[in-house]
Parts: sequence; C-alpha cells; structure tokens
Amino acid sequence: MLQKISWPALYVALGIALGALGAHGLKPHLSESQMDSYKTAVIYHLLMGVVLWGWQNFKQEKGKDIFYKWLFIGSVLFSFSIYLLVLLPVFTPITSVNFLGPITPIGGLIMISAWVYLGIKKG
Repeated sequence: MLQKISWPALYVALGIALGALGAHGLKPHLSESQMDSYKTAVIYHLLMGVVLWGWQNFKQEKGKDIFYKWLFIGSVLFSFSIYLLVLLPVFTPITSVNFLGPITPIGGLIMISAWVYLGIKKG
C-alpha cells in the first residue's frame, strides 16, 4: 500500500494546509517579518512539492533518483527550518532557535545543487 502512495502529492497537501494555517490561524500571533518568512517557506514547499510530483511521474531515467532526493531533502531542510524558526518561539517555551538558522541556507544550497545537476545532466 505504501508503494501506491504519492508522497510528493501528500507533501503538496501538507504545504497547502500549512499555508492555510499561516493565513488564517497564525496571523494574529506572528509579526509581519515572521509572516513574510513563513510565506517564503510555504511558497518553496509548494513549488518543490509540485516539481517532485511531476518528476515522480516521468519515465524512469538514469540519475532521476539523485535529483529527486536532493530536491526533497533540500526542500524539507529549507522550509521546515523556517517553519520552526518562526513557530517555536511563538508557541513553545523554546526561545533560542538560532541553531536552526544555518539549516535554511544548507537546504537552499541542496535545492540549487539538484537543479544544477539536472541542468548538467539534461544539457
């Protein structure tokens, strides 16, 4: 049964749910700057999820798994580190989240690397 599940589709569904949560439930609790960061995380989450879904549906190609895995890992590190940076101080007693800061650009670099890999591989 787990093999028939489209994990990228569920990843996109989660992005939509987190976007709705931000728009309707978090707005009163977040500063404008925090909301902007949260929106950025949702946009990247959704965009990469749609790409992952589309890529999953292409015919099997050599090197597909590398792009797919890098894009997924980078997207999770990027978006979820921002979600945690924004939400942990607001909704938990954890106020020091600076350790999460470096994770965001690492996730971004992994996503960029995935696209560069694809560009070189397909070029």
